[in-house]
Amino acid sequence: MIMIPVTLLQSQNPVFRNQNEYWRVWDFNINSGIAMFNGDLSIFDDNYYQKMIHESGSAAGVTLTRHFGRLLGVSGQAVIGKLHGSKNNSTFNSKFIEYNFHLRLNVYNLIHPDNKGHLGITAYSGFGQFLFNSVKDTYLEGEVAKTSHGTRVPEFVYFVGGSLFYRTKANIGITLDAGIRQCDNDWLDVTIMNGDMDYYTYLSVGITYYLQNGKIMPLAYKARIAYNDRRQKSLRNNFLN
Repeated sequence: MIMIPVTLLQSQNPVFRNQNEYWRVWDFNINSGIAMFNGDLSIFDDNYYQKMIHESGSAAGVTLTRHFGRLLGVSGQAVIGKLHGSKNNSTFNSKFIEYNFHLRLNVYNLIHPDNKGHLGITAYSGFGQFLFNSVKDTYLEGEVAKTSHGTRVPEFVYFVGGSLFYRTKANIGITLDAGIRQCDNDWLDVTIMNGDMDYYTYLSVGITYYLQNGKIMPLAYKARIAYNDRRQKSLRNNFLN
């Protein structure tokens, strides 16, 4: 007899509604980091420390995410950056612009359903398009031969990645993100070799602003959830006693 009113109380109590609504939000992320190249003109594919130093370029992006409950989200992202690589007597530099859509799964919430949202681990996968302009320098007998390649139409790219986030306040968070982009193109380094497509990795840190109904979530929202949580526990104890 006790379980019935407790169940009804949980379905009607504001804390459960707030916990669900807490994840029905938009968030806007500004990120910056490095883009690392893997392809015909790269030699540090097995040493990411050296790759970050010698075969990377700066990159930055913005991401807009719509959350659907505590587990799923759909994101749109735009990234602009530079790539660099070299091998033997050739070196190249490239500038690219990428835009994509991807699906996100909050793995941490999947494992810990009672997570309040301060810490999270997200896996994602998606696809998009990118434009690039690359220039290769080839050194031969004291001379430099320049060749270039640029996209006339957007090229296809698909990717997988993961993100770690921490909410410092109700509407502010910090993110660490890594995503591997597979190109449907072997011209990124202006070199066709071995029949393998080029790819690159985007490593970034970012700041996230959490929004609800198009507005930044108030700082008092977190305090209200904590208050309702204490109230719900008190009411539950009254039913059980």
